[in-house]
Amino acid sequence: MRIGSDFKKVTFVVEGWQLLEPNALIGDTLLAMICFGMAVTIYQWRTHSLYFKYWIGFFVIFGCSLLLGGIGHTMFNYWGVRGKYFSWFSSLISLYLLERAVISKDRNLRRKRWLTSLAKFKVGMLIAAEVMVVSIFDLSIDSHLGLLVPSIATATSLLIYCGFVALQLSRNVHPSFRHLSWALMSMLPTAVIQGFKISIHPLFDRNDLSHICLMLMLIFFWKSIRGYYIFLTSTDESKIG
Repeated sequence: MRIGSDFKKVTFVVEGWQLLEPNALIGDTLLAMICFGMAVTIYQWRTHSLYFKYWIGFFVIFGCSLLLGGIGHTMFNYWGVRGKYFSWFSSLISLYLLERAVISKDRNLRRKRWLTSLAKFKVGMLIAAEVMVVSIFDLSIDSHLGLLVPSIATATSLLIYCGFVALQLSRNVHPSFRHLSWALMSMLPTAVIQGFKISIHPLFDRNDLSHICLMLMLIFFWKSIRGYYIFLTSTDESKIG
């Protein structure tokens, strides 16, 4: 176990290709497949609700972000930091879709309007900030600077929309929305894991520990979504959206 510094990156060779971090590729691919599976399942429900459509978009884009992020880790010797750009930018879009999903069920129309405006303003500013980061800083020296904006985006999205807004929805719409708050709680350990660089083994480093938190987050997202879908179908409201 190591705290405060990272293990040396694990290397492996495939057909002469010098590749890195097989653990990152495996973890990100597994999470991506889970996201795609959730998106397909929601699509098969055939509801007309924007809430579920936004969630499909979230899972598809977040899954692509994870998948290409894992490939970017593995291909770092060839793609360099540019191999991580898609993952960084697409994560911002996926979080925006998550926000719109939660907002779509707010029955307070005034709050719904300003939360929608906040989400649009936030994603625009964050994308602009990320463009500035990749344009101004030499990320080949410290690629973790590129994660700063997505980390801020994740923290604010979860706190506002899976925290404050989800709490209101669990009281006013359906109790299943409380699982979004548990998704927020499941991600809190990542701040400690990444901040203190806590790794267990070269093949199970701090990013792999964070993958466990991401897995829990996805599980709680799914419990919330499925719980609300069951409620709608049981009351025949799914056709209304």
